[in-house]
Amino acid sequence: YNDLVNRNYSYEQILERIANVSELESIMQKEREDKILENMKTNLFQLLKEKPELQNKDNLKILFPMGAFHTRLYHETKKHGDNVSQEFSPSPYIFDPRMTIERKIHFLGIEKAKEDMPKILLYWLLKKSKALTGNEIPHKFLSKFSDNQVQELFEIYKKSKSDEEFKPEVLNWISRCFKK
Repeated sequence: YNDLVNRNYSYEQILERIANVSELESIMQKEREDKILENMKTNLFQLLKEKPELQNKDNLKILFPMGAFHTRLYHETKKHGDNVSQEFSPSPYIFDPRMTIERKIHFLGIEKAKEDMPKILLYWLLKKSKALTGNEIPHKFLSKFSDNQVQELFEIYKKSKSDEEFKPEVLNWISRCFKK
C-alpha cells in the first residue's frame, strides 16, 4: 500500500490504484476464507479419526477462534446448515480504514466502496507523513475532511520533494482546514 501513493500519478490515478489494490485484497481474503471453509470439515473428520473417543461425545462443541474480520465464515457455515454461534467481546470493533474498505468491497462491491477512496488516500497520506503520532488514525478524524480537501493535500504531497518535507506541510494543512 505504501507504494501506491506516489508523486508520479494524478489524483484520479491514485484513487484508481487504491481501489484496485483494495479490491484485490478483498478478493484474496474471500479466497482465503473459502479455503478455510473447504478445509473445515476435512480437518474435523481428520480430528475425529485421530481421536475416536470424541466420536461418542454428545453435543461436541468445537471452538474456531477467528478474528472479527472473518464474520463471513460464520454466515457461510450457518447457510450450510451447521449449528454455529459467534461471540464477540463487549468492546467495540473498530477496523482501520483500509480493512473497513476491504470489508465494504467484500459485502457491497467495489462500486459502493469507490466513494470512500479519497478517505483511504487521506489515511495513507497521513501515515506516509508520520505527522500524527500513534498508529491509529480514527475514522472520525478522516471524516472531517472533504474530498476536495484530500485532493488539495495530495497536490501538496506531489509538490513536496520528500516525505520528510511533506510532514510540516501536513500539519499546516490540518491547521488551515480546522480554522475554516
